[in-house]
Amino acid sequence: MKITEITYSFSTKVNIGNYESCDVFCAGKAVVDDDETPDDVFNALRDWVRAKVRSERATIKEKLKTNGQ
Repeated sequence: MKITEITYSFSTKVNIGNYESCDVFCAGKAVVDDDETPDDVFNALRDWVRAKVRSERATIKEKLKTNGQ
């Protein structure tokens, strides 16, 4: 079996107060080139997707803090 494409998704919930939450979700798809291993592509894609979710979560939390919540 040859793996040619990898998809990865990650999500988290952010408590926005008043018993409400916000879902932060990101998914990515990457093609495995001939000079790459599926594990290397998976690790790079995982790191990128998780960084995007964490960045967005931090932005939401900062906005909540700025708005006094």
